[in-house]
Amino acid sequence: MMINLRHSAHEVSRRLADRVESVCLRLLPGGTRKGAEWLTGDVQGGPGQSLKVQLSGEHAGRWRDWAEEGRHGDLLDLWAAARGIPLAEAFREAKEYLGMLGPEPATASSRQYQAPPVREQAGVIPVAEDGVVMRYLQLQRGLDPAVVRRFGVEGLPSAGALVFPCHAPDGTLVNRSYRTVPGTNESGLGARKRVWQDAGCAPSLFGWQALPKSAWEKRTVLLCEGQIDAMTWTQWGVPALSVPNGTGAAWIDHEWDQLELFDHIYLSFDMDGAGAENANRVMQRLGRHRCLLVKLPHKDANECLLEGCTADDAEHWIAQARPPQIHKLLLGQELHQRLMSELEPKPEPFTLDFLRVAWPHQGFYFRPYELTVWTGAYGQGKSTFLNFVALNILSQLSQTGVFMASMEMRAESTLRRLTTTYFQEPATPSHAVTFLEKFGTRLVFADVVGYISQDMLLEMMMFSFQRHGVQHFIVDSLMRVDGLEEEFAEQGRFMNRLQEFAKETGAHVHLVAHPRKSASGQRQDRLEIKGSSLIANNADNIVAVSRNPEKDALRRDNKLTPLQDASLHDTEIRVEKQRENGWLGMVPLRFFPRSSWYERAS
Repeated sequence: MMINLRHSAHEVSRRLADRVESVCLRLLPGGTRKGAEWLTGDVQGGPGQSLKVQLSGEHAGRWRDWAEEGRHGDLLDLWAAARGIPLAEAFREAKEYLGMLGPEPATASSRQYQAPPVREQAGVIPVAEDGVVMRYLQLQRGLDPAVVRRFGVEGLPSAGALVFPCHAPDGTLVNRSYRTVPGTNESGLGARKRVWQDAGCAPSLFGWQALPKSAWEKRTVLLCEGQIDAMTWTQWGVPALSVPNGTGAAWIDHEWDQLELFDHIYLSFDMDGAGAENANRVMQRLGRHRCLLVKLPHKDANECLLEGCTADDAEHWIAQARPPQIHKLLLGQELHQRLMSELEPKPEPFTLDFLRVAWPHQGFYFRPYELTVWTGAYGQGKSTFLNFVALNILSQLSQTGVFMASMEMRAESTLRRLTTTYFQEPATPSHAVTFLEKFGTRLVFADVVGYISQDMLLEMMMFSFQRHGVQHFIVDSLMRVDGLEEEFAEQGRFMNRLQEFAKETGAHVHLVAHPRKSASGQRQDRLEIKGSSLIANNADNIVAVSRNPEKDALRRDNKLTPLQDASLHDTEIRVEKQRENGWLGMVPLRFFPRSSWYERAS
């Protein structure tokens, strides 16, 4: 997927500050360096030292003309002032200077629009201080006449309508929006609400003419749905612009260069489903990283004003505005409670007695939220050892269930082996009854022999977790999951799904993964796992199960003496990877074939 990287004004300003002295030489060549400042007389580089640009430190790139009040900013502001050009043009030039000017974004519009008709031709007149329009906005909408005048609201008597002139940031009139004023017969204005714009004109934002200088300096503005809402926010002291009605997203294309200059854009759209959808579409286009969602107690800003809300309330809503939620993306400060929980001493999780050394730093443990890959050559005892692990889980953890998907063996055969191991003698019917009475409700089997699909397996696992409280899941083996045998990329995706399952449920997943073929008698490790390297990389733990190759060689050659048989271990459990505590090691075991029981070798 190609990413369209849009450079923010903040980023451009920061990069200019990285080369601040070069920028000063370019914009103010008549200035001189004195200590950590660049000095000149004014933004045109005239004689004097009243304009100072900071060359180093945390304020590098900030400047102020001490002879002219209010003349200050960052290097992007200085670029516009020194070159005598609009900020949007300075932004483009600065990006070109920095080598950041890539291809035009897909949002850029090349459509040509016509100018709106002149006032006389349109029939538009100024709003009288005591006229119907001003009375409506003041008495029924709660707006201060000074705010109405600041936005230049006019009237269209022939249609009984409000007129909202839409200007470009440089003051050029580019469009007008009209809205009939709901009134009575006595008012002489239309009772039915209707909105429209001058035909063929640019779909522009309303309010540029009223935007204070502070909005540009702070690179911060609020967008809302409705001209009256924009005036309401402005009355509360929050610089605001209104999106035009009925233009879809065409206004973004037209206003792209201007909006690109704002690092923080508050969105205060109607508090209903349609408003949420519109806000989401706008965020997708403008960039979620710079948008903050404002939540209101009523449908829109003007309704809040009419319900008695004040500028203090508006300040609180702005302070509480939050960026949109990105799934699974969190700030560190949002993890405070989880971090505190993580720092608490953890109880020792389940493990086998012969794998325990010294919790938590030594030994091997079956921690929740983890995935263990079990490997080992054919016939080395992986499945038998996992049966032993499952039986110990059931015996030691009275509230924990075990899910077993052994696609290489029928469920009843696995159950027979578990029963045999539990009683340490060949299973009988009476043994089976006792075993099922004790463990039958905590053992869940995937009754599948051969192959199983990923979706079916994971559905079984989730159901077993939710319905039966299973916390340990044994999948034997990876190559019995349909479609994975030769598909390395798919193996990686399956490992990711198992990891997601473990992290979501807090369960421990045991996965058998066969090794590549190797020379007879060689010990195999995690690098020998057959298939994608993602199997080993995505596992939290890797444990290899193997016979003792030296003892096997003696037995195969009929050279094993009774003394050697008693002294040499039968099985090796090698911890090849353990992400949490890093402990690795080999544990030698004695194996009793008649009962499939294991004990630590002395």
